[in-house]
Amino acid sequence: MPLVPGLATTSMATYYAQRATAGLIITEGVHPSLVGQSNPLTPGLYTPAQVDSWRQVTSAVHTVGGRIFAQIMHGGRISHPGTTGRQPVAPSAVAPRGVHVFTPTGPQLASTPRARCPPMRWRARWSRSRQQREARSRVDLPLAIADEATYYTGGDDGYLTCPPYAQPRATAATPTD
Repeated sequence: MPLVPGLATTSMATYYAQRATAGLIITEGVHPSLVGQSNPLTPGLYTPAQVDSWRQVTSAVHTVGGRIFAQIMHGGRISHPGTTGRQPVAPSAVAPRGVHVFTPTGPQLASTPRARCPPMRWRARWSRSRQQREARSRVDLPLAIADEATYYTGGDDGYLTCPPYAQPRATAATPTD
């Protein structure tokens, strides 16, 4: 289980406030879900308590006229069950070879993550890309297909399954005089 609940601290509020006059502050990597936490003692931003703990940080920065932006960072395959209590998730089930990750009990070899994008689905998605590109270009949709492993939410495993692009809705014609 996690060592701490991933809360922002008063030390963080002081640290960021001291640097607020430098311009836009971009925080350290903030995990978007429990399984997205790569290291122990790092702050998250997916529970009400975590969101509330960040208020002290943003208030401290805003008080001195600064601006702050949370850098959302999912640990992916660099996460570890010893830190989160769950198997890591990543786009593929490939463990980093010979990589040690820091856990509450010390460095451990990285474990094999659970694959988020099955290889057959990946190949099938891209095998139709020429037809999709042609169809998308006719209706002004993006040419590339979004990779679902790049979108993060506070869901169970931190990833959002991207729905297929929908056809644009027809806009009502505006009357002319």
